[in-house]
Amino acid sequence: MKASMTPRQGILAALNHQEVDRIPTDLGGRRNTTICTGPCKKLKTCLGVNRPTVELNETYEWPEVEEAVLGRLAVDTRAVFAKPPTRDRTQWLDARTFVGDWGTTWHRPENQPQYHMIAHPLAESTIEDLDSGYVPAAVHNVEDDVPPEDVWAMLDAGATFHP
Repeated sequence: MKASMTPRQGILAALNHQEVDRIPTDLGGRRNTTICTGPCKKLKTCLGVNRPTVELNETYEWPEVEEAVLGRLAVDTRAVFAKPPTRDRTQWLDARTFVGDWGTTWHRPENQPQYHMIAHPLAESTIEDLDSGYVPAAVHNVEDDVPPEDVWAMLDAGATFHP
């Protein structure tokens, strides 16, 4: 083990199941490793970061976690964002309930920071329905060994939801 690894060295070592000098951390690199906007503002106040919080996605309360915060917490990763979609497909039902991509309905209870899934378009599906073909999801990771026909099936399935 090196006495002091760079963040890159530590992440690569951890991914290769090698010994690291400390466990690599991530905050805000992805939606599932981020912090909601309200808690982010409180964290920034505690850390003395006095700049407005930029929201990357208002619907999911997904803020941009600033370098000042990441540096103070010694976070090893940094987010890289692709160009956002050209049109917002969110359909708001009321102030705290919306239908998002893929037809899933989300609701945020009063005084809670997170949205909860309350309805899904496949909720009434049977095993036979699911066995009959590709099941769309909001996120799919395409690995190196995924056959091209599976990628095309994913794209075709997505087109049925958003032509």
